Amino acid sequence: MISHGTRDLPVLRESILPVLFTLMFVLLSTSCKITEVPPQKIDSVRDAVNYPHAESFTFTGIAETEHLGIYTWRNPAYKRPFGSDGKPDPFAMWVVPVVDRPVRGSGVVYMWATLVVSGANNRNDDKILDEWLDTLRSSFNGKEVKARVMVRSGDERGSGWEKAIRNAELKHGLKSHPLAPVVAWPSTKASADKNPTRVSIQETQNMYIIQVVPLIFLAFLIAFALFYRRALLSRLPPRPGESILSEEYGVAVYEHSGPRIKCYNNCRVRLTDSRIIIAQKLPLLRDSFYLRFIIQYNVDKARTDLLTILKKGYYDIEVPASLITLTEKGTEISVTLPLYPVSRRTIEFKIRRSGEFLRVFPVRQ
Repeated sequence: MISHGTRDLPVLRESILPVLFTLMFVLLSTSCKITEVPPQKIDSVRDAVNYPHAESFTFTGIAETEHLGIYTWRNPAYKRPFGSDGKPDPFAMWVVPVVDRPVRGSGVVYMWATLVVSGANNRNDDKILDEWLDTLRSSFNGKEVKARVMVRSGDERGSGWEKAIRNAELKHGLKSHPLAPVVAWPSTKASADKNPTRVSIQETQNMYIIQVVPLIFLAFLIAFALFYRRALLSRLPPRPGESILSEEYGVAVYEHSGPRIKCYNNCRVRLTDSRIIIAQKLPLLRDSFYLRFIIQYNVDKARTDLLTILKKGYYDIEVPASLITLTEKGTEISVTLPLYPVSRRTIEFKIRRSGEFLRVFPVRQ
């Protein structure tokens, strides 16, 4: 498996353009997630069935709390038959018709209201029910409200909403339209108070998390850029008396680690009289190269300081010239050297301007 090193390039202060593009993409994609679809405004509750894909509605209606539909249940894992212990089922689903004017007899219901508790089932509690019904009466009293759609009457066969609607139909002689939306009012139990339009605590937390994640990502990029701001070829200080023997552009450098191969495309390989310097071209920037490897070969033994690698952001290692081997492959020379002390990890690249390499390093026959 070959992975390309250009995918994990550190973002440096000099590469501000890629940073801006990245942030614009992240923020725009995030804003798309947190932007709600505008509610569908309807003049009559009866029109709700004409918008089967609407996620929320803005409307004016009346909640007929006397036509309450109820479905109660308990956890199926509970061993005793329902009601066998004389206690009521602990959970309940309630629905109430929402109409333009009071329904009499066998009226058709085009919208239902239900109570939704975020992250939990509704408790079968008369006090909670009474508070919810009072909220419905005060909210759906000729006032324009906004409510989100939970489900359609004809959907979710066998669900608690479908059974509660069926209960209301049987008890009060009503008929639910197959596309009648079941809207949540208010959003959570926490908002069932005198201010029912208050955003639920859970929704606020979710919004906060979605907005904070890009900021954390931005802070990480800035810290990463500042920490490795010197890991550029242009910022690498020359050694006193060091001379450049050869330099080649557009080289593909492969890092082998067992079955995995990592490829650094479009690299600049510089050979001096004491070091091999490998830097990779940064995208979207002219003449900017990020340092990948600095190999000092005028040494007696191999040495790699992992802490130094973490601090600098690139390999700064020592490898004796005797361990750097060349292999002739047609008109090119393949250069291979180990990355000590990590076993079985090597880097390899091919160059065309091989004269100086052939003079400095041994050739494998």
